[in-house]
Formats: sequence, C-alpha cells, structure tokens
Amino acid sequence: MIERIKNKILSVTELISLEINITGDNAFLITGIHLKSRNNKLIKLQEYQRITSLKDLAEKVPPKIPLSIAISGKGLLIRKKDSGSFLTNPVTDFLPGSNPVEFYYQTITEKNTSYAFIIRKEIVHDLQKQLLDMGFVLISISLGAAGITNILPFFAKEDTLVENYCYNIALTNNQIENIQAITPDYSGIQFPEKLIADQYYKDNLLISLGNAIETFITPLKQLDNGIINEKIHHTRSNYGYYKYVTAGGWFMLLFTLVILVINYFTFNYYFGKNQELSAEKLLSEQTTINREKLKAETDSIYIFLHNAGWDQPTNHSYIIDRIAALLPGTVVLTSFITAPKDEQSDEGNSFLDKKIIISGTSEYPTDLNIFINAIKNLSQIKNINLENYQYKKEINAAVFKLDISIL
Repeated sequence: MIERIKNKILSVTELISLEINITGDNAFLITGIHLKSRNNKLIKLQEYQRITSLKDLAEKVPPKIPLSIAISGKGLLIRKKDSGSFLTNPVTDFLPGSNPVEFYYQTITEKNTSYAFIIRKEIVHDLQKQLLDMGFVLISISLGAAGITNILPFFAKEDTLVENYCYNIALTNNQIENIQAITPDYSGIQFPEKLIADQYYKDNLLISLGNAIETFITPLKQLDNGIINEKIHHTRSNYGYYKYVTAGGWFMLLFTLVILVINYFTFNYYFGKNQELSAEKLLSEQTTINREKLKAETDSIYIFLHNAGWDQPTNHSYIIDRIAALLPGTVVLTSFITAPKDEQSDEGNSFLDKKIIISGTSEYPTDLNIFINAIKNLSQIKNINLENYQYKKEINAAVFKLDISIL
C-alpha cells in the first residue's frame, strides 16, 4: 500500500518531450510536445516545431516542467542486426577497436530484428550540461527512434510509414518492419498527421510522444529507458523530493481543511447546544423568579390569613347569632366586623381575632342599654364598650358603635 502511494506520488503527470536533432556544432533543430496526463488521458497542451537553438528553447519552453529528450542527427549511429537481439555490447560489434566505455547505446528488437543507436558520451554530456545549466528538469534521455515502440499498439493494422527528419519507419501489424536512416532534411517540409489516442500528431512528433507515454505510465523510480547516468539519477532524485514536498504540502493543506471543517461543524454543534442551554437557563431562571414571586405572594396570603385568624377555627358566627337573637325591635344593626385590623400595630397585616365591632342605629337609648347588658351576660363575652353614640335628627335615631371583646 505504501509503495503504491509512493509510486503514485512519483508518477509524472506533466511532461515536455522533445526530439533534438543535432545539425552541427552547437546547432540544433528541436521539435516536441507539451503533454499532461489527467484521469489516464493525454492532453496535448502545446506543440514545438523548428526551434533552432537551446537559447530559443529556453525562451519558449517552461523550465520547471520535467523534460524528456530523444537525441538524433549528427553524431548518432544506427545499426541493424537481422538475427535476433544483441548478445554483447553493440559498440564492440559495429565499432571494433573502439572503447565501449566512451559510448552510450540503446537497442530495440522487433520481429527478430534488432536496432542499435550509438552515440559518444561527450555529445550527450555536453547537451545534458547545457540543458541543466538553463534550469531544465531533465529526467529522461533516449536515442534515435527507440521511443516509437511505446506507441505501436495505437497504429492501424495496415502498413504504415512514419516519416521523420532522420528516419523512415515502416510498420506492419503494429510492429516495426524496418527503420531506415535517411539523409537529414531540415527544410520546411510538411509532415503528415496520424490519429493516436483520439488526437492527431504530426509524424515528426511521434518519437517524442512515445517517450512521453513511457514516462507517464512508469513511476519515476522504475524508469529505466534510454541513458541513465549520475546526472539523470540526481535530477530524478531532486524531482522526487520536489514531488514528495508538493504532495506533503497538499496533504497538509487538505488535512488543515479537514480540521477546519471538523472544527466548524463541532463549533456549530456546540454553539447551537450552548444557545439551547442558554435559552433553557434563561427560561429556568425566569421560572425560578416567577416561582419565588408566586411563593412570596402565597406566603403573604398565608401570613395574612394567619394574622387574621382565618386559618384557625373560631366561634365568631355563633356569637354573632347569639347577639342577633338579643336585638330589640328599635335597634337596627348596620355592620358586623369580626377580627378587625389592629390599627395600632406596626405590622401591616395584624388583626384582633378576639374582638367584634358592631355598628347600628337605635331609636330609644333604653332599648340600646338593655341590648348591651344582654350581650354582657353572654358567657363568650369578656367585655363590651360603647365607643360611639350620636343622635341623628335626620333619621330620628342615634348611631352607635360597640367594641366587644370575646374570650
């Protein structure tokens, strides 16, 4: 699992693939394509045609995108063997007396025929140094037409001819029938187009396309096509570190985003809970206040009833009935007040539960006096006082008020 993740990270997803035709001392004719791989599909972003110097190349090609090159033209030899693959170093077979250490080579084998592309190391090293000094991320170097093998399955079954500045490549049944080196023609010839993977590419771009496809489908650590030297290893290693750092940056960004989203929903959840609890607390406090207020009112009523003596059994009604039975015909009672409020008390709700106040009118004082004496004779009466007696001419009777203390 970890290895698959590493391979995914180290896979190249954007590449500039060039074919550099060496036309002379520090003179070139460069063609190529800028491709991006997205969802296992190639997207052609840019074509490069007839760039004649590395300086022009640096001005037209983005330098920080991985670069793959195929070297052709002056200084590159192509040799053919008709009886299977090479069993030994092809340099010793075709260049006897030469020191194999001084050469790079790349071979391909199709239909029991092998082709070897051979070049001096100093040519490659010089070109490689110039590109690296210009800031290019050079991760792959191949020789000649070797890259064409990576796109053979995309060609039609019938005979096909792929034309290039330096080669004519004959194909039959998706296999190489013959690679013929030709005298380079760097004039402004127009190359035909071929349909490869739902897109049209000119013939002189197909070798670059083949190298690009191999680079896209092979993880960087496993890429072993073409020339691999110390500088290639170093560039791939640095680019691998860059990919790791980029992936780490995206991971941290995604991780931070996930944390922020989690924090947002967590905050939102607990904020909502806090709002609910605050509302419940406010409601609870309001309920408590209302309950305390109601309790205070209830207690006040209870105190009032207790002070008035209304929470205790009394014989007031019985005494009033006894008094009413003693009433002469000339005496009229206008009010009975039992347990009147104590006006002399400092407490607001103090009542005299052992007192009855009777008010009324009397036509004859004698009858009123008889009435008072009769009340005094009741066993429940402690004392009786005539607090007020005033004759009213307009009613032809006296208004009186009796203060009765009971046992």
